[in-house]
Amino acid sequence: MDCTYTKKFPIDKYNRPGGFYSLSDLPIAKYAELSREGEVVTIDHEKNICTVKDKEKDWEFDIPLEDVIIKDKYEQA
Repeated sequence: MDCTYTKKFPIDKYNRPGGFYSLSDLPIAKYAELSREGEVVTIDHEKNICTVKDKEKDWEFDIPLEDVIIKDKYEQA
């Protein structure tokens, strides 16, 4: 299932994910919440956590369900 998720990332001076999320060695300028496109891998309703795989970078994160918007399959057509 496709989704949009929001997570706090370290950001470089060009407003790109930095630190461990970048191959460049630019210093971290700030931390900011970014919304990115992803794919839902699993949903744990007991813990209210969703495992999401980032579409662009293949990163996997456990994200609270309230920070994940699952896209309606009819919107994608």
